[in-house]
Amino acid sequence: MDDLSEDTVENGIFAVKILKKLEIKTATLITSASHIRRALAIFIEECTEEKIYIKFDNLVYPDIPIGTIQDISHNEKIIIFRDLLRICGIWEYPGLKQ
Repeated sequence: MDDLSEDTVENGIFAVKILKKLEIKTATLITSASHIRRALAIFIEECTEEKIYIKFDNLVYPDIPIGTIQDISHNEKIIIFRDLLRICGIWEYPGLKQ
């Protein structure tokens, strides 16, 4: 169980380490529709950093109108890129993920 995370990026970091230790090959991310792209990007990138492959399925709660779920805004892209840079250790303090 991940009881250390304070945000989605840390959840990706800590959860992937747990999944790696348990040798999990498939996992399901459960979150809101407005958050799933960001969560998937974070978890997949952390798997790349850990040099493992985990197939991620997802289950989402439609917290935004169904017609807008496929749309990705410029702001959402910026947030995803920011989080991916953080996963790669490119943040305020290079080499640190948290």
